[in-house]
Amino acid sequence: MGDLTVAVENPFSSEVAVLLEALDEDLRSRYAASSIHTTDLRDVAPGRGVFVVARIGGRAVGCGAVRPLQTGVGELKRMWVDPQARRRGIARRILAQLEAAAAELGWTTLRLETGVPQPEAIALYESFGYYRIPCFGEYADDPHSECFEKRLL
Repeated sequence: MGDLTVAVENPFSSEVAVLLEALDEDLRSRYAASSIHTTDLRDVAPGRGVFVVARIGGRAVGCGAVRPLQTGVGELKRMWVDPQARRRGIARRILAQLEAAAAELGWTTLRLETGVPQPEAIALYESFGYYRIPCFGEYADDPHSECFEKRLL
């Protein structure tokens, strides 16, 4: 897949808005509204976090972000790949790019939340060495949440 690129981009662009609406639609098809946890895009903007977009032939097909949680700890957010572009390793490339960006920010640990209705996401994270942890923050009381962590250094 030589024409795949994954790069840091503006989280406030119209193309990103289309990706995030598709992500939210996918989440609404799997979860009750109370179990959908989004993020303020200001938390992933340059200077605070990182937002990446995956493109094939220039077309945006996926995204992901990291935001700061506490000193040395970041959280993966808004990971998604268009269903028509899946099974090509795009999510793996996004995740690898986000881990590298988090390390560049000096973060030593990444955490994330996903849910039981997303077994493909759980499999991806576990294949990258993430392990289950007790749910934290806003996810602590959500029965559909599964939380994971990985030490980067």
